[in-house]
Amino acid sequence: MEEKYLAKYFRISKDDGDIKEESNSITNQRKIVDCYIKNHKELSKYPIREFIDDGFSGVNFNRPNIQSLLKEVQEGKVACIIIKDLSRFGRNYIEVGDYMERFFPLLEVRFISVFDHYDSLENPIEIEVGFKNLFHDLYSRDLSKKVKAVKQLYQKRGIYNGGDVPYGYKRADNKYITYIPDPKAAKTVKEIFILAAKGMTTVEIADILNRGKIPTPGAYKNQYTDRNYRLKNERSNLWSSTQVREIIQNEVYIGVFLCHKSSTIKPRQSRRNGKSEFIRFEHNHEQLVEKELFLRAQTIIVSQKKRGSYKKGYTSILKGKVKCGCCGYGMNQSGKISKYSCRMGNSCGSYIKIETRILEETILKILLKWIEIFHKEIQNRKCSENKEKKRMLEIKQQHCKVSHFHLYELWKEGQITKEQYILKKKQFIIQEEQYQTKNIDKNFFPEIQRLTKELVERFVEKIYIYSTNRIEIRWKFQQEI
Repeated sequence: MEEKYLAKYFRISKDDGDIKEESNSITNQRKIVDCYIKNHKELSKYPIREFIDDGFSGVNFNRPNIQSLLKEVQEGKVACIIIKDLSRFGRNYIEVGDYMERFFPLLEVRFISVFDHYDSLENPIEIEVGFKNLFHDLYSRDLSKKVKAVKQLYQKRGIYNGGDVPYGYKRADNKYITYIPDPKAAKTVKEIFILAAKGMTTVEIADILNRGKIPTPGAYKNQYTDRNYRLKNERSNLWSSTQVREIIQNEVYIGVFLCHKSSTIKPRQSRRNGKSEFIRFEHNHEQLVEKELFLRAQTIIVSQKKRGSYKKGYTSILKGKVKCGCCGYGMNQSGKISKYSCRMGNSCGSYIKIETRILEETILKILLKWIEIFHKEIQNRKCSENKEKKRMLEIKQQHCKVSHFHLYELWKEGQITKEQYILKKKQFIIQEEQYQTKNIDKNFFPEIQRLTKELVERFVEKIYIYSTNRIEIRWKFQQEI
């Protein structure tokens, strides 16, 4: 049997105001708990594991590592849990109390809170512990309200209180100034508006930026700021028409600051506010483009959108999976005879196209071939197991026959009654029939007739199309089979 271990649990959260207190840092929590274990030799005999939730509020138990710990407790692997104080375990006094009073005692898990001088082995839960749990709960709720109130006050005053800084600006040192222009990026923003006002489409503007090797907003942040921005495309980083449109439609470039765009419902869950709920500040910061230029660009972009709208036809089941092998960006499906083509157009320069029907048929053929190969491998692997199972069933069947014969002898010798003999005989007959009719499942894969959305989602990660008529498919087989 696996030896039970001692679990050390640490937690820290900005939401609870822990970051301001050095005593609540993970390092300090660890020092306090380790010192306690050192001074209590009966704890040193256990293997030790750590569980840390860094950046998670204590108002509920929706924390990855506390859930892992509680699962280990249910499986009987934990002998003792030790924490710095009760607020580290949780700030909801009802849930914390439930764990301490019922859950841990039922599973014979010792629970120690160092700063609260609480050890479930030595003393039961007293009223003082209950009051402390209630205090931590009320403190967390009160602090949450105060943090929200301060954020709302900042929003009403137009003071920057976090969030991503728009491309073309950088964060000001003075908290009363929201943004200041970033000269290098601001120049690109102005150029985008000038080109749009001249009647160029967002696709054409993106092509010009890509030909000029202008870094995208994400690439720019990685290159010129201390932020590590995760780029979506693993092969190349190009401007898209969507990025260009978002910049043209963003009022921040004429000095407008919008805040209160979302509201927190509960920890780690928020909702998008309607435009009527936004708090708007005109002339909040230095504008990068004149309002007249901004409005002219809007008018042209809107007219292009209407002119370029079309009715969508057949939607391929491979939608979202097909990528250009040259630039790595997604391929769009269009045309009367549905085809996939690279959405980056001139920016990519590959002009790869493939007919949707041909691509879907190809994927199905390759998928069926792979399934056939895996099916054979699994059958071979299961073959020896099935032989052993069959042999065991035959042995059990033979055992029933022998037992049946032995039972008959006992009845004839008068060692059991006729009623007992008939009852036992029925039991052996039922068992023997079960061993005879028991089948070994041989259907490892469902029979596939056509490619479906469900099959694509289950087996296909990505599909790369190359100009040399080569198709590269990234499968999910490792997870599935």
